[in-house]
Amino acid sequence: MFSIRTMIDVLGTDLAQEVHDKLNALRMALRQKKTRLRDDSVLAWNYANGCLPKWFTFRYVVFELLLMRYLHEYTNYKQLSYELINDAAFHPEIPRNKDTMRNWLLPLVKYHTLSVTGLPDEWPWMMEPRSQEQELEDGEIPETA
Repeated sequence: MFSIRTMIDVLGTDLAQEVHDKLNALRMALRQKKTRLRDDSVLAWNYANGCLPKWFTFRYVVFELLLMRYLHEYTNYKQLSYELINDAAFHPEIPRNKDTMRNWLLPLVKYHTLSVTGLPDEWPWMMEPRSQEQELEDGEIPETA
């Protein structure tokens, strides 16, 4: 399983400070929205490491991270994704590779789910009370040096 912590450990010193700064900026922006930077976020890692196209701006990445939390925790996105991936795995005309899943099937599920649920005016968790102890949850990346 992917882990930002593991990737940081093997990161060369050339990019280390820039990556740390970008991860900290993401962490702070997400914390303002009462959410956390997950250790398994490939999108966050790729943004911090400079591996995304230029149109993946800071604001876009933060929005996408918030959107994925909404889809996973407040809709049936996870179940639909699981079902579609299982169906696709046995379909003879659909290539069985990560690119097909990442670039075609999962965006299809995302757009379908949003077409049904719509985008909330406010993220649902923003309306939930949150204690100080919940600020750092399992899976969150603590501030980096």
